[in-house]
Amino acid sequence: MVRISSEQQVVTLRRDLLPISQSGRFWLAALVGAVGGLIFLSILPTGAFSTFAHYVLRLPAPGAGIALLVGPLAVVCLLVAWRVARSGGGALVGALAFSLTCTVAMAFVGGRGGGNGMIGSPLFVLALGTSGAVAEIVLFLTRALRALWWRFVLAAAGANVALLIFYWTVIFPRTVGWIPWRAGPVLLAVSLGAGALAGLASWALTSQPPDTEGPDARG
Repeated sequence: MVRISSEQQVVTLRRDLLPISQSGRFWLAALVGAVGGLIFLSILPTGAFSTFAHYVLRLPAPGAGIALLVGPLAVVCLLVAWRVARSGGGALVGALAFSLTCTVAMAFVGGRGGGNGMIGSPLFVLALGTSGAVAEIVLFLTRALRALWWRFVLAAAGANVALLIFYWTVIFPRTVGWIPWRAGPVLLAVSLGAGALAGLASWALTSQPPDTEGPDARG
């Protein structure tokens, strides 16, 4: 007589009740990114990021708002999207859904390309896409690690730094100018730390997946 553990029974039951295809998981990942984009726009209006970072925390400019607030919020969304998709590409889908939702929402209310960060512009979409792609690369390169939280920390830190560097080299030269070299090390350190914390937050939000099957679902 073959015994089936209660854990195996639960997993089987979940498969029967929630038969979601891979394409369906990508749609869920896109939904995560879209909801994250709406939350991003609703709780932190354009301009609040830089005001908080520069005048409250006294961090140098430009880029403190991206490193400390915008980037980590986006990183949490794209990593949760990757976890929902349980497959390569989920983070990129989530990042693009996040940025495109911001673009559509800002165009709808007449705020296209708002602020020095050009939130809602095509360059904003490209910036988030770059961040999502970096997260995908790091998650792929660290797939042999058993500790998912460590993978999330590395991927989030890399994605946040990539977003900051994109802003420094592509967006800010068009809006506020080049970054002073003295501010670079400070903001890079802030970006790494905030990204790492965002990775831990993403892992905490997704540490109890409904299905632990597959190489990308190890916790």
